[in-house]
Amino acid sequence: MTIFGYNLDFVDDQLENQLNSNEELEKVKVKETYSSLVKENFDLKGAWFDVTKREVRYLSKKPFSTKSTNLSWALEVRDVVTIIWCSKSKNILYVKGSGYGKKLLHFWVIHTFFPLVLELRDIYHVLHVGAVEVEKRVILFSAQSFGGKSTLTEYFLSKGHKLLSDDTLGVLKDN
Repeated sequence: MTIFGYNLDFVDDQLENQLNSNEELEKVKVKETYSSLVKENFDLKGAWFDVTKREVRYLSKKPFSTKSTNLSWALEVRDVVTIIWCSKSKNILYVKGSGYGKKLLHFWVIHTFFPLVLELRDIYHVLHVGAVEVEKRVILFSAQSFGGKSTLTEYFLSKGHKLLSDDTLGVLKDN
């Protein structure tokens, strides 16, 4: 699956990857890992916040952890999935929760986790917007989740304008 100029390779989803990959782009593997990895490497005391109608929390590395230096940080979606960024290998690991589903994994990696990775790596500024092109000008629609961004972009598409994004848009830093 191609997103923000990268191939996200959901390892357990080979058909999806074959249909939507671009071999010229850098690959980021998304693969399942064992659940004890989270407890062994991350501080689980973070506060919970509401994001997209779910409770999530940021997990930082335990201080003085001698386990794997490849693990940088994680995002836990309560009872759904914990997603971990591996900075050296540039891979994403995940641990399934009791409410896990493949569509939920895709949603959280694509719409929340990977955009955070790109922001933290200082590659893109990721905006939570809908965006269309009208007469060679970009129009952005900013709103909270479920605030009408996709509805507005759909309207402009029905009028023949070009879609740039219906949820997030990566703005490349240049000069």
